[in-house]
Amino acid sequence: MYIVHLSIQTYMTKCTSMLSTNQMFNIQTEIMQKLQFQTQIMEKLERFAYPLRRLTFPHLYLNK
Repeated sequence: MYIVHLSIQTYMTKCTSMLSTNQMFNIQTEIMQKLQFQTQIMEKLERFAYPLRRLTFPHLYLNK
């Protein structure tokens, strides 16, 4: 996620000269909302993944 954020920030910096401050803020807000949404989805998937891994590969979790 951090690498994606850096590349977006670099791209946005290059575009700054063509956009007004208000437009930049709107774009940045939209991107941050999308990244936050992606993070929430990843967290939900991770919550389902752990029990699924335990069911699928029980021998890996016997000692834990």
